[in-house]
Parts: sequence; C-alpha cells; structure tokens
Amino acid sequence: ALQGLPEALSKLNRPKGLIDPRGLGKPQVLGEEAEQRFRLWSIKLEDYVSGVFGGRSREALEWASGMDSEITSADIDQNFGELADMNDQWEDIEEFNKQLYTVLRATTESIPFDIVENTQTGHGLEAWRRLHRRFDPSTGSRKRIMLQALTNPERASYETLQGALERWKTLRSETRPIWSSRTSS
Repeated sequence: ALQGLPEALSKLNRPKGLIDPRGLGKPQVLGEEAEQRFRLWSIKLEDYVSGVFGGRSREALEWASGMDSEITSADIDQNFGELADMNDQWEDIEEFNKQLYTVLRATTESIPFDIVENTQTGHGLEAWRRLHRRFDPSTGSRKRIMLQALTNPERASYETLQGALERWKTLRSETRPIWSSRTSS
C-alpha cells in the first residue's frame, strides 16, 4: 500500500482540467453601452462561469438564454433536477443557480444590474434569461430556427447523405437542451 502512495499523492496535486480558475480573474462588468457590449460580455462570462463552476454550467446557461418565458424552479427541476431524464440530471443545479445570481450582481451595473436586482434572489438562470431578452433578443429566435432545422432536416441524395447526417447530428447536439425543454412541456 505504501508503494502506491507517491503516485496517489501526485494525482491529488494535478489540476483536473486545462483551466486554472485562479488565473481567470474577475470577469468584466456590464453597465453603460450594454447593447453594444452584451454579446462579448456574455460570451466571456459564460466561459468564466463554465471554467470555474464546471459541470453542466454551459448547457444550463444556453438553455436559460433560449427560454421565452420566466424560468421557475419547476422548469429547472424538469430539465436538470430529479424530474429530468436521467442523462440530463445535474445534482449541482440549485447551487449553480444561486452562485450565478451572485456573479451576475457582481458583474453588472446600471440597467443590467437593475434587471438582475429585480429578479428573485438566488435565481441566476432567470436573471441570465432576462438579460438575454433585454440585450440579445435574437437568441430565442435563433434557437427556434435551429430547432426547426432539426425537426425538418435537409433533403439529401445518396451521395450527400453522410454529410447531411453529420450536420444533423451536430445540430442535434447543439439543440439538446432546447429540445428537452420543449418536449417536456
């Protein structure tokens, strides 16, 4: 047992991934000129949150930004909690939702801060959805177009079938969170 101890200790000290959260620093603040800066800010914040929190955080953010109506605890439970399909369940979703709210309050000012502040405390996914609705209204329609393309795939000949199938599979993986929220409703 002692012979394997050095190897076990070295594994404990290795980072679990390529991202060192200590090196990411604090994300930028969204305030004035939010309409022009939102897209870049949201991409960088999504990367930051995903790098620090890990898990299925990116998928949850994408799902939230694509929702058309208010995100309730029941919606979250249905898509990521105990009511979700076994493959979609994420046990850290409630903690993530609370931490996301805190991050959004810390990284917004002016009108974006008011949007977050006027969302129920601890409901970060709803605040994220509301920010997207206000500053990136194309998000929902873009996701609907992707979903329509998934349910009505392109026609293909025998020669182009393999490429069309690969494109459909890629689209399917990109729309998976959207699809599960639509079918469970």
